[in-house]
Amino acid sequence: MCGVWTALEDIDEECGPLIYYPGSHKWPIYTNEHIGVRAEDKAQTGHQYGVLWREL
Repeated sequence: MCGVWTALEDIDEECGPLIYYPGSHKWPIYTNEHIGVRAEDKAQTGHQYGVLWREL
């Protein structure tokens, strides 16, 4: 998984840490189909991916 972040506002230490999970770059690629999400269900995608990442 590749994460890209561009700051569009001022940031500081109170915004929270960047977390890196060693080895996560070797995880397989998962798409919405793997977690049972359709394009129409976009609002739920983030939560369901969160569940998947915690399980990994």
